[in-house]
Amino acid sequence: MISEKELSLPLASLMSEAAKAYGFETFDSDLPSFITDRLRVMLRDEGISHDIVAAALAASHSDNPYMMVMKARLLDDALGNQAGASLLAGFRRANNILAAEAKKSGNDGRNIDHGGINTDYLVADEEKALYEALSAVPQNQMIAEARLDRAGHFANV
Repeated sequence: MISEKELSLPLASLMSEAAKAYGFETFDSDLPSFITDRLRVMLRDEGISHDIVAAALAASHSDNPYMMVMKARLLDDALGNQAGASLLAGFRRANNILAAEAKKSGNDGRNIDHGGINTDYLVADEEKALYEALSAVPQNQMIAEARLDRAGHFANV
């Protein structure tokens, strides 16, 4: 129902208010994981592959079920075409190259220094402007300040 009606609700506060309305001090701590598991089953029933569902739910730093569902659907749409398949193939290749290089250097891959962005390589004004704009936004707000339009695409608020 949340997905069908496009209800964007923070789950923790909704459950807290519902618990208070029914005379409870708090809600059962297992309830959020139960709802997430139900979302997982619902998305799998829609035909979205388990790895996409797992990735979307793991990357969701939100307790908003609608956003979790939309992330999974958007990711499925993005990876379900030729460009998405090419992106995945490129990622796998890069990941295999990095793993091989880490193995050659005696590093198991866990201690690789990913470092930051070397701004010396930002040449075009657009690159510099994008870097400055992204640097100014705290990571946890990038998704919080996005909304989904009717077409299911992220749009800047």
